[in-house]
Amino acid sequence: MAPPTAPAPSGPRNGRRAGRILRRVLLFLVAAACLAALALAARTARTDRDWAEEVSRQPTARTMVDGTVALNDVREWDYDENGPIQRIWRNRTYDPRQLTALWFNLDPFPAWDGVAHTFLTFEFGPDAPQRYLGVSVEARKQRGQAYSGLKGLFRQYELLHVWASESDLVKRRGLYLGESVYQYRLDLTDAQIQAVFRAFVEQTQDLSRQPRFYNTLLGNCTSELARTIRRTGGEIPWHFSYYLTGYADRYLHRLGYIAPAAADFTEIRQEARMNSRILAHAATSGDVFSDAIRRLR
Repeated sequence: MAPPTAPAPSGPRNGRRAGRILRRVLLFLVAAACLAALALAARTARTDRDWAEEVSRQPTARTMVDGTVALNDVREWDYDENGPIQRIWRNRTYDPRQLTALWFNLDPFPAWDGVAHTFLTFEFGPDAPQRYLGVSVEARKQRGQAYSGLKGLFRQYELLHVWASESDLVKRRGLYLGESVYQYRLDLTDAQIQAVFRAFVEQTQDLSRQPRFYNTLLGNCTSELARTIRRTGGEIPWHFSYYLTGYADRYLHRLGYIAPAAADFTEIRQEARMNSRILAHAATSGDVFSDAIRRLR
């Protein structure tokens, strides 16, 4: 009877073999990561992709000799619960000297309200062609493309300033998409409001000439708003709400931009929720809608 075979030694030779395999796997992963980084770096922002209809137009802005601002492709869509019922784009001229108020709008994501979309409403005096004009900093999606915060880190969306009637932006999110919308009047001087408006006009001009990418962390809706206000002399230090954007309204209240600063923010937020007002005036649009939802405050 043959003696039993001794097990193969598991000494230095097998250890060296395992080490070589591990090094090869690591080298492969590093090489793949480098190739992916190079591919992303080589991707350039463009304006001529097959865009989703709601972001299909690139707004342009021009400051005239008399100080007024000409905005082209202002979106003035109307919606019901099932989607757009009217699709209109207009060219309009605004006088920043007629600005009377600036409103901050916050739309928490349904899955988790720690993340939200934010946008601004500029309110003009009664002689303006459109009293309530919104600007929304957005990820410009292509036709059939869904938004993903993860993809937004990797140059998958261009950055777009959507200029639109307030009723377009508010009804789109609060009525058609069925999301919550909160609105706060910002405590700013007329000069500060004009500076913010002109800063967004200038950035819109820049984007129409030189497109750039949206970034979930570094170039999202809220961080772009904060960066613009800082450029005009506003005090908005860095805060985690640049990334967890659903907390931006709380932070603005703490800084004193949402009055009254001494009040309980929970009560202020309850008053700021717009959805019952949106539903009550869903049959209206444009300035009629915006006036109506403010009368219910």
